[in-house]
Formats: sequence, structure tokens, C-alpha cells
Amino acid sequence: MTEREKLDFFEKKSKIYFKHGGVCCGPGCGNPLNYNNFQLGHRIPQSTIDKYGPEIVHHELNMLPVCGLECNKRVDIGTEPGSILVLVEQILEAINQDFRLEDYKAELMMEIRENEEFEVYQDRGGGGAVLCEKEEKSKEGAGIQDIFGRSEEELSGIF
Repeated sequence: MTEREKLDFFEKKSKIYFKHGGVCCGPGCGNPLNYNNFQLGHRIPQSTIDKYGPEIVHHELNMLPVCGLECNKRVDIGTEPGSILVLVEQILEAINQDFRLEDYKAELMMEIRENEEFEVYQDRGGGGAVLCEKEEKSKEGAGIQDIFGRSEEELSGIF
């Protein structure tokens, strides 16, 4: 597992933990979980990865935070084909929504970049961008001013 994959897994595990309020999701359990020592129970078992693929089996909707092996076994729906089908449909819908959202973000950024009134400036560290209004061509030497009113000199400290 690469460092990037480890980080992605840790982020997913944290998201699942907080999404479920830090309590065990094993049926009838509800015990508080130790953030540093809990398991993720796969509802559709990992043994079916060849059948459903890693995108389904390792999707956050297929994983629940559990306190131990007993609760891990109780969240497994591997013997319930109808439940698996419903969950797979939910996961596929979530995956499609994620793609639509990413497409929307990309389309929005293209519109912003094509808009003659704004420019997107990337900071030198690659950690973010600032949306800035372009100076009016009739104002000679007016400089760039971002949407929050900061001057080019103030922005130079950001980049």
C-alpha cells in the first residue's frame, strides 16, 4: 500500500467514524468507539471483491464502524442477496453523484477561466487558488484587485 493509499484509507475511516457519531453500528450494540482502535465492518464482505469490485466493496456506504469481531460479523449482509442488491444500487448512485459533482466543478472552473472579468491565480505552493477580477483595460496601472478588495501588493504575500 502506497503512502497516498494509506492516507486515503485513514481519511475514509475518519469520515465513517464521525458520520456515525463515534459509536458501534453493530445491531443492538451502540457502544462508544475509541477513535484509535475501532474496526470497519464491511456489509458486503471483502471476500466478494472479485464479484463486485473494490469500488463497491470498499465504498464508505459499505463500511460501518464496529467495536470488535462480533459486531463486525453482525453487519455482514453476505447471505442476504436482496439486501446486497439494494446496497449496490445505493453505492452506484453515490458514485454517479460524485462523478456528476466533479464534472460540475470542472465545468464551473472552465466557465470562470473563460470569463473575461475574472482570472484564477494558483498560489506557488499549489495549495489553493484565488479568484481575482481582471483590471479594466481603460485604467492604466490600476493593478489587480481580488473579489475581497485586496490589492496586487497584498496578494503578492499570498503567492
